[in-house]
Amino acid sequence: MEHDEETADLFDKVPPGEGDEFMAVKPWLGAIKEPVPKPKVDASKPGVEYEIDWVYGYRSEEARMNLFFNAEGAAVYPTAALGVIYDFTGSKQKYFGGGATGYGSAKTSKDKKEEKAHTDDVTALCVNSDRTKVATGQNGPKPLIFVWDSSTAEFICQRRVPKGGRLVSAIGFSKDDQHLAACDMSEKIIVHIFDLGPKGPEGPIADVQIG
Repeated sequence: MEHDEETADLFDKVPPGEGDEFMAVKPWLGAIKEPVPKPKVDASKPGVEYEIDWVYGYRSEEARMNLFFNAEGAAVYPTAALGVIYDFTGSKQKYFGGGATGYGSAKTSKDKKEEKAHTDDVTALCVNSDRTKVATGQNGPKPLIFVWDSSTAEFICQRRVPKGGRLVSAIGFSKDDQHLAACDMSEKIIVHIFDLGPKGPEGPIADVQIG
């Protein structure tokens, strides 16, 4: 940049720093080469299983009223894609989720309906009136909803918000535990009503637009 005589003394010309030079010159491009012969990609599942030792943290982003006590006095709350049951008197945790899922795989739609754990962050959680059941909803374009035991974390049933949903922002049981209401943050905010009966459909039986 050129300056006239009056402003020349106000500015100093500084050469580019090391950071600028490093980004302009990429020495690793010539140092990293693809091996010959190129090894085949092994797409098989690893022959090991992991086990959760302890889960830290609590999901508070985009969430409200998602921490409750179960019938035994243990805290129930979400973090990441897990539901956590925390017995703070004995410093023990149980988890809903955390196993292998079909998220991101080439499974058929039929297989995907059989998920037994969340495939994205849990964004809403509630317990029923006697605190024996938990319902959790997640983030995603077709958010999954699960009902599970508040004491053992065992799977009870699964429901799914129709395509177009973004995340489940609020969730609640009916007084008789036969229905579940879930609000999603789609462009048109909708409350979905689900039948929790043994033969209830995966999708909602009624939708109410509220925004």
